[in-house]
Amino acid sequence: ICFIGVMIIRLVFILFNTFVLLRLTSFVDSGILKTDDDAKVIIRNMNLIAVCSQVFFFKISGTIADKYPAYITIPCSFVLRAISIAFFIQIEDPRSILSYLITVILVLASFSENTTVDGLFTKNLPKDIRGTLNGVYAFFGNIGLLVFSKVGGYLYDGYGPTYPFIFVACCDIAFALFLVILRMLKLFN
Repeated sequence: ICFIGVMIIRLVFILFNTFVLLRLTSFVDSGILKTDDDAKVIIRNMNLIAVCSQVFFFKISGTIADKYPAYITIPCSFVLRAISIAFFIQIEDPRSILSYLITVILVLASFSENTTVDGLFTKNLPKDIRGTLNGVYAFFGNIGLLVFSKVGGYLYDGYGPTYPFIFVACCDIAFALFLVILRMLKLFN
């Protein structure tokens, strides 16, 4: 569960480092933004606000991950990110307060995914192979990065600037449903 989860979680690095900027620069073509530099300024501001909000959110996210079972927290965090992506791709003006709010929620949902999956992973690490399993865990995250770099680029070039986001949202929903099914089959406690 954790290895699949980290592959999906890591998609956010490519999503934010590449596709959010490309999505925002697409507003230059429509005339909403004047230049690519306007999009870069918005991205910097969104990142600053998102990082500052994480400072206040990490305690809440960690407490929730510790207090409630993973079969609840992990699917909820993945569904929350999928919902925030659905709102993000509907943004009509990236300069609006609403776009900043949606972006912050998207970042916090991604942070929540990371906290809940990492929490489950670390709770179950045997002491004698922690380093090895951490390496495997990081490797699976890198596989997610590699796959999404290719798939996301293909979707962006072939279909448009919102499709990499839709792909991530679909991965989030599919993983959440997979976990719910595992829980119903009593395979995820």
